[in-house]
Amino acid sequence: MAKVTNKIKDSDGTSHYIASTAYCVCDTAANVAAKVANVIGDQADNSNSAVFSLIKGTTIHVKFTNSNTAASPTLSVGGTTAKPIIRYGTTAVGTDIPSSWAAGSVVELTYDGTSWVENGGDKGEIVKITFSSISSLPQTVNNSKITADHEVVFSKWETPDPSVSSSAVISEISWDTYDGSMTISGTISGTTTLVFYLAIPTT
Repeated sequence: MAKVTNKIKDSDGTSHYIASTAYCVCDTAANVAAKVANVIGDQADNSNSAVFSLIKGTTIHVKFTNSNTAASPTLSVGGTTAKPIIRYGTTAVGTDIPSSWAAGSVVELTYDGTSWVENGGDKGEIVKITFSSISSLPQTVNNSKITADHEVVFSKWETPDPSVSSSAVISEISWDTYDGSMTISGTISGTTTLVFYLAIPTT
């Protein structure tokens, strides 16, 4: 990547280097919401210290050492003001919406003037469907947002009682778009809570 030579000046006359893209590294722990990314490579001034300006339309590539498990994370790049990380249009990454990157991934983000938007993640609204404390299958849950076949972007199960061993194998997921319901089939042992995150396409 070539050295950045474009400059802008603030109202006080201070010059800043700007870039259409920059490569960054974020080592922040997965459970820490305030993510910090350092600009590396040739995005530097003559003193060899990274210089980065937060400008609408700037795209960065961030290598995240860890994934994210914190609610509503923000990202500060090169010492700039921390901004929310969002995906799927307007949905904040967080505990209800799973991190879209695995540890060690390089993620492309664009600053839209308000937030860092994950590129390639515009899949519409994310709906959380919960099957609470179930011990048998099949099970059905109603949700008015189920009006078409949707993409399951993430699923997990949680054991309500840590002393009870549980497991589940889902063999089929079906939708009834007439009454807005989702049915899961398969096998289950113990009592558990199954959670699915559905991507509702933008129309």
